[in-house]
Amino acid sequence: MFRNRYSKRMRLYHGSDRIVDRPRILEPNRPMDFGKGFYTTGSYEQAEKWAKDVRRRRKADHAYVSEYEYKESGRLKILVFDGPTDEWLDFVEMNRIRGDDHDYDIVVGPVADEGVFYILALYETGVLSREETISRLESARLDGQILFHTDLSLDDIQFLGYREVERRIPRNGC
Repeated sequence: MFRNRYSKRMRLYHGSDRIVDRPRILEPNRPMDFGKGFYTTGSYEQAEKWAKDVRRRRKADHAYVSEYEYKESGRLKILVFDGPTDEWLDFVEMNRIRGDDHDYDIVVGPVADEGVFYILALYETGVLSREETISRLESARLDGQILFHTDLSLDDIQFLGYREVERRIPRNGC
């Protein structure tokens, strides 16, 4: 599934409350699926959703989708999850729960969004077994994400531009 969406050259998008023309590796302020880094997606719609979520969470005035071209250099260590597998679940759990670090430059796989996060929470609290969790995740519609985890990995993407996707309207109408 995700292996088919990943290619050595592709358009990627990042949603935020600011234009990101110079991506950086950042420590997250909350647990993230694949750990620290710069998160992108091959789905413009997913990036737009992320941008609007970030704008609301930060109470910012604007939401932007920044666009990049990715060209694989062949010198990076890349991990691709082909869907919500046992290995993906272990990796997400490692990053979200234990906060471990890994030595991959790029990680590609499903996004653990709100619906997926709910299923993961049921798994983490013991309500769902591992098998039930994987089964539910396989039936969910999962968008993909691509994490750039190292400074070296950022050399493989080039900023192309941005679009404003949402703007807060001031209450006084101005």
